[in-house]
Amino acid sequence: MVNIAFNYPQTTMNPTKRFTWARAFFAFTLVLLAAAHAIAQPNTNLKFYAHPGFDFYNNSSQNSSSPYFRGGPLVVFLTSQISDKVSVAGELNMHYMATTGAEIELERMYIKYDWKSHLHVSVGRMYSPIGFWNVNYNFGLVLQPNISRPRILNPTHDGGFIQTRDTGLQLGGDNIGKAGFFYRLFFANGIGRNGGLLGTPYQLGSQLSYTAQLGIEPSEGLKFSVSGVINDLPNGSITQFDVPVPESMRNTLMTASIAHMNVDKKLELIAEFYANTHSYQTINEKTLTGSIVYVGYKTSTKVVPYFFAEFLNFANGDPYYPLLNPYTNQQYVSSAEYNLGLRFRFNSNLVFKTELAALNQDVFGWSAGLKTQLAVGF
Repeated sequence: MVNIAFNYPQTTMNPTKRFTWARAFFAFTLVLLAAAHAIAQPNTNLKFYAHPGFDFYNNSSQNSSSPYFRGGPLVVFLTSQISDKVSVAGELNMHYMATTGAEIELERMYIKYDWKSHLHVSVGRMYSPIGFWNVNYNFGLVLQPNISRPRILNPTHDGGFIQTRDTGLQLGGDNIGKAGFFYRLFFANGIGRNGGLLGTPYQLGSQLSYTAQLGIEPSEGLKFSVSGVINDLPNGSITQFDVPVPESMRNTLMTASIAHMNVDKKLELIAEFYANTHSYQTINEKTLTGSIVYVGYKTSTKVVPYFFAEFLNFANGDPYYPLLNPYTNQQYVSSAEYNLGLRFRFNSNLVFKTELAALNQDVFGWSAGLKTQLAVGF
């Protein structure tokens, strides 16, 4: 192995630092412009989100413990009602990555045209219409019922492994008929390299992906839905992990979801199942399965005890997944996680959450932990 080092003169700034500062300056300027625009436009709303916290995990089998404070990201969410039928929305996520440091990510940026209740059209970058959780909770976690996004729905840079956001054209409709039928049809770029990270090389998917979601809402806040995604990846296609696919393949994601999240009801429930299948030309088919369960009960307008669990089962020997996530340096292993939590709502913009956690991971065994979070919107 040959190690090559580049020595820069003392008068020259390291290019990585220069680039990081350039992105920071860009983000700061963008936020200032958005704030100025929001002030000037009566139909424009600008919202900031943050969620610092403290975590402590202990794994006796690995003889390790990890207490640490989390600064969390700064999320900027901008919406504007341009006319009676046209609106725009954008979400910018400024966060820290284990391997590259500070990063800026465009989570959403789309224009929506509401023709009628049974047909609206959106164009741009948006959350893929899979399940309930992915489309209803953004990265401003003051809105989310628990502390952490489900691992299966995390972006790649945060340890995720399926496509949860994409850029394309979406057709949808809501509240159709007595059953409250709703649907989404999403035609998008498909799996590609680093979609959304500003300043990072971006490669579009080599084949369009096709997503469909069908569901009903028989009563307010009670939703049943199924979703499916198909994305063909020819030989040489780049995955979200920035590596080529092992061979020509088809990625298929199926999702089933039940949710009961009504602000006027005491019971809160979200249950979802995911099956992500890689169908190869010569390699045996491999399927990742995952499920999440959230149950909460409002004992008052401010206090909600809850339970959250997530289960992941990776197929053995799937060459699609790298040994380590290139952004977090974490291994992809099957796991079961259980969290018993309490949510205290000071007001709609300030929420405190704490959880007792138990996590069982292949290779690493059981870990026990305490998590806290102060989520704020301003």
